[in-house]
Amino acid sequence: MKSTKTILAILIVIMSIGSSIALSQGEQPFIISVQGGLFFPAQAQYKDVYQVSSDLVYGFGIGLPVSRTLIVTGDMSWFKSEAILGGVTDSTTKIQEKFIHVGLLNKQPVNGAIFLRLSGGLNYITIKQAISGPQSPENGKESEKKLGYYAGIGVENLFEGGRVAMFADAVYDYSRWHDTDFNGDFGGVRAVLGLNFILF
Repeated sequence: MKSTKTILAILIVIMSIGSSIALSQGEQPFIISVQGGLFFPAQAQYKDVYQVSSDLVYGFGIGLPVSRTLIVTGDMSWFKSEAILGGVTDSTTKIQEKFIHVGLLNKQPVNGAIFLRLSGGLNYITIKQAISGPQSPENGKESEKKLGYYAGIGVENLFEGGRVAMFADAVYDYSRWHDTDFNGDFGGVRAVLGLNFILF
C-alpha cells in the first residue's frame, strides 16, 4: 500500500510539472488515450498451461505535452487468460495482470500527419493467479507489487482537425520476481491499436 501511494504521488508530481510547462509554452494541456490489442507473456509456462501464445490486453491513459514532440505519459492496462486444466474435470486456472506505466513519449514527424512514436519509462505490475473447480472454491494468490521498465515503438496518424489520432504500438514490459509463488519474468510484449483524444 505504501509503495502504491508513492507511485501515485510521483505520477501526480510528474504530471503537474509537465502540465505547468505545457501551459506556459501554449501546447495542448491534456491528452486522453484508449487502447487494446494482444499481449504475449514472457512467462515460461504460459503457453503450456493456457494453450495460446497471447490474449487480449486493454487500457487507458493520459498525456501532458512538454513540447511539440515530447509528452509525459501515464497509463493503466489489464490482461487476463483462463484455461481448463488438463485431466481435471471442469477445473480452471486463470492469470490476471495489471500494468501501470509512467514515462515519456517522443513523437517525431515522418510525413505530414504521420509520426514515429518512441516511448519508455517505469512499469508497476500486479499479478493474480487462481485455480477453481466444481467442488472447491477459488484458490488464488497475488504477487507483491514490482517495479520494472518498459520501452515501445510505434506510428501515429493525426486526423484532419487535429483533435483525434490513431496509433499502433509494440511495447516490451520487463519485471522479474524471485519468490516461491512467482518466479521469473512476468512481463512480455504487447501489440496494440489506440486512439488519442486531444483536449484543449
